Amino acid sequence: MKKKVLMSLILLAIIGTSAVFAQTPTLDKLTFTKSNTYVIVNLINRQTGGDVVIPDTYDGLPVQSISASVMSNFRGNPNITSVVIPASINDIGMGTFLNSPNLTRVTFLKAGITISSSPAGFDGDLRAKYMAGGVGTYTRTAGSNTWTRTGDAPVAPPVVNTSIEGIWVIGTTQIRVSGNAGVFSNMGTLSGRQLDAFNKGYIKVGDQFWRNLRSTGNLTWSGEHLVVYANDRTPNVATGINWANATFTMSADGLTLTITSTAAGTGTYTRR
Repeated sequence: MKKKVLMSLILLAIIGTSAVFAQTPTLDKLTFTKSNTYVIVNLINRQTGGDVVIPDTYDGLPVQSISASVMSNFRGNPNITSVVIPASINDIGMGTFLNSPNLTRVTFLKAGITISSSPAGFDGDLRAKYMAGGVGTYTRTAGSNTWTRTGDAPVAPPVVNTSIEGIWVIGTTQIRVSGNAGVFSNMGTLSGRQLDAFNKGYIKVGDQFWRNLRSTGNLTWSGEHLVVYANDRTPNVATGINWANATFTMSADGLTLTITSTAAGTGTYTRR
């Protein structure tokens, strides 16, 4: 008696598991091409919508392929909302389900199906997600390019570095920001006016050329930028130095820093 009960429970478990994917094939929505040993799905009626369930056999032959012409020469199907791909399928042709913005649910009953990548067999990143995840149901919101395998944990957003500290580059000029001070890191040979100011004791090589960087809000800072005053009547003659106000605005991705100032150094810098 115990053996019969155990066998019944096992049978119920198998039936319950199979029922997850058990759906009636929608033969009225499909057109097939037959060979001597297998069948190809070569068209899904563009006028039909809703769910499409591809059979694993047709007229006694295995359904092994979904043709690249399944959506009538890559035009897609705006009406299809879901598709079940059976374990008999070995490959899915290029562009098969592209341009189907309302296709939001795809169920694969077998891992390792070859899906074209040029162009991809599906909109968005479904091909890559399936190659990594295998058997299962994949969903997305209508029109989105991001698919999620049922049961997958949500993917954490990328970490964005929005610290102003680091090295910023524009052309051959670099600014190294550390703490609340920044310095030019490629001084090299001083310009005529800088050299004149240096000789008069106004500046020294190695001095900070940025100072007092302060946060003024989200992705914005203020600071002071060194200005060398020039004698307009005499080239390369400096009459003094001062500090000019500057603003720093970082892009939302943390990769660029735009500096606005009345002194040199204005422009958009890239994080190195």
